[in-house]
This record gives sequence, C-alpha cells and structure tokens, in this order.
Amino acid sequence: MPVGITVRGPETHLEAVVRGAEVVHMHGLWQAHTRRGARAARRAGVPYLIAAHGMAEPWALRQKALKKAIYTALVEGKNLRRAACLHALSRPEIGHLRALAPKAPVCFVPNGVNLAPF
Repeated sequence: MPVGITVRGPETHLEAVVRGAEVVHMHGLWQAHTRRGARAARRAGVPYLIAAHGMAEPWALRQKALKKAIYTALVEGKNLRRAACLHALSRPEIGHLRALAPKAPVCFVPNGVNLAPF
C-alpha cells in the first residue's frame, strides 16, 4: 500500500461491520469472504445466511473435488451447518444444500426475474 493511502470499508473493518449488523447475508462458497464473514458473525452472535448460487450443485462439486472435500471438512461444512439459514435460489438447490448441511434450515427465495419474455 502506498504511503498516505488508507483503506476503509467492510474488507478492512469486517468485524466491526458484522457486529453492527442485525443479520449477515453472504454469497458464494469456497471463498475467503464467506470464511471470514461466517467466523465474524459467529463470534459476534449475529445470525448469517449463505446463498451458494449454484456452487453446491453436483457438477460444481466435481470441479477440484479433493480441494472442496478437504475445505468442506475443515471450514465450509461448519459455516453451512451453523448458518441461521441457507438461501436456495432454485428448487434443485434446496437438495444440494441439504446434502452439505442436512440439519441447517433452507429457505427458497428465487431471483425475481420474469422469464415470460424469454
């Protein structure tokens, strides 16, 4: 970082931002922001949701499967199991999320897209 430059925002002040939140909604799996955000939320006692956006689909899990299996066992599994809710964007995703975290609540809230013109 160049001298005189100060970085601010949720990335640099994540714990403070999470402590001030009523709920944290994270997007994606296998990423640093999900790991850091879930841990900060648990420490602060703030409920959190995780939306996988298709990252829990069988096809996606087969990509770099060994890495994901290890990461799930060490980190992501706990994040998913301890979430207040997992956010499924499609009906099939409900089952994909339940396969990773069988006891975690799952809510189905699809994207609000009108498909009629297509």
